[in-house]
Amino acid sequence: MTDAEAAQLADIPIFKDLPEGDIAALRMLAQPTERAGGEWLFRQGEEADCFYAVLTGGLELLVRTPNGEERLIVHTGPGTIIGETSVLIGGQRSASARATEPTRLLTFPDEGLRAMLRAESLTAYRIVYRLAQALAHRLRELDAHIAQMSATDGGPVTEDDLDRLRRIFFTDWGAAAHRRSV
Repeated sequence: MTDAEAAQLADIPIFKDLPEGDIAALRMLAQPTERAGGEWLFRQGEEADCFYAVLTGGLELLVRTPNGEERLIVHTGPGTIIGETSVLIGGQRSASARATEPTRLLTFPDEGLRAMLRAESLTAYRIVYRLAQALAHRLRELDAHIAQMSATDGGPVTEDDLDRLRRIFFTDWGAAAHRRSV
């Protein structure tokens, strides 16, 4: 990892203000990755074995509907963490990610963080705690939006409503997690 990538890592909202030792541990885990515009990072249904931090460029997240159509959820950019649920629950990717332009990322293999957790590393617990905070914050925003939709609309949930919920869940959660960080 270059010095510039290491500096960018420390500025990612979910990792911001972590102790220097935690950032050093993340640097040891991180593997630089690049994707050209239009290139897939991962596809929905693939086995999830890592999460990513976007350093430069952008990604679009897409979900395949039951009828096979791919729908854009959100466009993400620098500072975004994606694929983090793999660390927490494993399994398959719930969405696809494709670069919209040349994109540099850091890949964090799940096994490295899991090994740190097995060793009862405080650093690993802080990182997982921040990931969980971010997911909890997104769920809280979704709950509030669902309550608002049902209180003001009274009608059935439309595809536009679902699109708004998807955007809430997948947009800029790193900054939200940072506001509530340790």
